[in-house]
Amino acid sequence: MRTGRWRLWMVAVGVFVPQMASAGTMNPPRVTATAAIVVDAHTGSVIWAQSPDERLPPASTTKVMTAILALESGRLRDQVEASPEACMVAPSKVNLRPGQRLLLEDLVFAILLNSANDASIAIAEHLASSVDTFGEKMTARAHLLGATRTNFVNPHGLTQNGHYTTVVISRRFFATR
Repeated sequence: MRTGRWRLWMVAVGVFVPQMASAGTMNPPRVTATAAIVVDAHTGSVIWAQSPDERLPPASTTKVMTAILALESGRLRDQVEASPEACMVAPSKVNLRPGQRLLLEDLVFAILLNSANDASIAIAEHLASSVDTFGEKMTARAHLLGATRTNFVNPHGLTQNGHYTTVVISRRFFATR
């Protein structure tokens, strides 16, 4: 039994260790992502990075932050009414109709399981006075989580000026762990 575990560990380590070049130097890892970072989980020290400061669209990861704010609101049993604006957002929807009412909890499921942009707007409008205000709340929460180089301007992740993130996480995030 122990021998099997040891071999499995050796294989796993082999996957993550960069390949040695012929002169004994390490080749950088082959990464196809536009930006990436490897950070020491205990100290927050950057071990390796590729374009860490590049501002990139967070896409549907935005919906995760929308869901976090909805879950943290403690209002999952609220009835949320879909506005005409929520119903007009670009594709990836659950086809809400203006005036339709759903539980906030059901809208959270819709954004996480169906990537529903219309549900994201309905959540933002319900939990804040506007989509802009909700974007500010999302940004503030992201900064508290250590994503200090993130700015949200919408709750669904469709590309928009000023809606971005980087791979960098604040060192203070690691100091508290």
